[in-house]
Amino acid sequence: MDLQNLLENLETFENFEDVSYEMKNKLLLSKLTQEYSECNPKLLLSSIFIVKFHDITNASKELQRLANTLWSKLKTLHTNIEDDYNDYVQLFVKWRTEDINSMKSEINESILNLSAIKESEVRDEADVQWNDSIDRSVQLMKLKVEELEVYGKSPPSK
Repeated sequence: MDLQNLLENLETFENFEDVSYEMKNKLLLSKLTQEYSECNPKLLLSSIFIVKFHDITNASKELQRLANTLWSKLKTLHTNIEDDYNDYVQLFVKWRTEDINSMKSEINESILNLSAIKESEVRDEADVQWNDSIDRSVQLMKLKVEELEVYGKSPPSK
């Protein structure tokens, strides 16, 4: 299957999970790398997320416009994408940073809210289980904040 067919196939998927899964297609990533060696293939493909799922990504109008332009050029195997790609990457990284910070903030707020409902006076086994459940939930949320920290420190290459 050639690159154009792979991209057309990717565009047929309608739900987030299917697009996510198909974006990991090794043949697709390999062919994108061959065609656009100076670009990160995953960043190129991220443009379809912004195009298809802008309502859930909270992407700005400008990022949506750039994603649309980049995706349109990719689908037609346009060779001159460098300027559009660089503009897209710059705005994408800014959006991603803001998105990560927003998620971390929401999780940290949830940690505070959960911590506030712990039983300070443990009277019975139910209170022990309640507090243990809260502690486990808080630990999981802290782990997710740490994962977001790592993700946020590794900007996309190329």
